[in-house]
Amino acid sequence: MGYLRVIVIAVPMLGLCGEAQAQFSTELCKNANSTILIVKLQTGFKEVFALSRDGSKITGRVQAWQVNGITAGRGNVTGLFGGNAPVGEGLVLQIYWEGRSDIDFSYFKGYMHDGEARGSASDLNRPFNPVDANATTVAGCAKWPEHDAAFCQDYASKAVASAKENVQLGCGNNGPRWVTENSPHLTWCLALGAVETGPNNEAAARAGALQSCHAEIMRRSEQAVQKPGVPIGDIVKPVDPLDKLGVVKKPGTGIGDILKQTKP
Repeated sequence: MGYLRVIVIAVPMLGLCGEAQAQFSTELCKNANSTILIVKLQTGFKEVFALSRDGSKITGRVQAWQVNGITAGRGNVTGLFGGNAPVGEGLVLQIYWEGRSDIDFSYFKGYMHDGEARGSASDLNRPFNPVDANATTVAGCAKWPEHDAAFCQDYASKAVASAKENVQLGCGNNGPRWVTENSPHLTWCLALGAVETGPNNEAAARAGALQSCHAEIMRRSEQAVQKPGVPIGDIVKPVDPLDKLGVVKKPGTGIGDILKQTKP
């Protein structure tokens, strides 16, 4: 697996508590390039990571639980994202546990695709004996590495702009697709794990509806310009200003008669 350089970026600690069914907030996932990852070791040991990514560099916090549900510890995380992998991208997380003088660090390493990971990890209680481990992103968080929250933020912003245009033009489109608040669009996109297919389909549907609305407005505008029963050529035919003065020669009228008519 390819290894890249690592830098540290501060990430707020999550308030994780209880046993394996930990309670935690997915608010972190609204931040660009952030996610919550659950790693389950074959031994029953469990780790929950709150991670942020800047390109290939990962930092964050972790909390772990024993098989019996008792908290095993908390620590800081640095990691690498990328390199060679069978599918998706390679992932290495290195954990520095707090208050543990008996261990320098433990790790998870493997590869991720569409929010799922396979690899190996070191149990905090047996750090020198790696075991098989699986990882998954929490529902409502972006599925690394293919997707991240930045995509959803951009999607929501454009959805709101389209919805406001719909109102301004009086197009009459309605429903969840045309909500003018940012939060519903962002929450919906994040709930999909920031996978792009659904949001892209919604964006295309909005664009198509607005295009039809613009075409209808143009059609009505053209109908209003052309008056009923009047050929368009007569509307645009220029009027000779001399005709208004009676100077333009009329059939059966000599030039002398015209001059007599216009003589002051």
